Amino acid sequence: MTADAPGLCRRRVRDTVRAARQARGLTQRQAAAALDWSLSKLVRIETGRCGISVTGLRALLALYQVSPEQAGPVLEMARAARSRPWHARYPVAMTVPGLASYLEAERAAAQIRRCTGIGLPDLLQLPGHE
Repeated sequence: MTADAPGLCRRRVRDTVRAARQARGLTQRQAAAALDWSLSKLVRIETGRCGISVTGLRALLALYQVSPEQAGPVLEMARAARSRPWHARYPVAMTVPGLASYLEAERAAAQIRRCTGIGLPDLLQLPGHE
């Protein structure tokens, strides 16, 4: 994951946190209570409505018993998620809804495929060219 895609890093971090909690068999309420957090804080983190600090992420990963080898990349993604994307320098151009997410996804993509389906109704086709 590149530092040019902080939105994708945030998404990966929250998906990893949610999966780790579910793998431990904990509910959001149980996890929040174990950390003395409010339930709404954990819900906001898992839904992406707010970020999580590296310190908070460490506490969650420890609670979920994630190994240090598995936690390392998640912590790096959390650090990268706090960086500003390249397109933040152009706020006037970023007024199109969803454009920032698209640019981050495109930048982080290993492969881009484009499929355009065009179908012509039978009445518009020439004989022998179906």
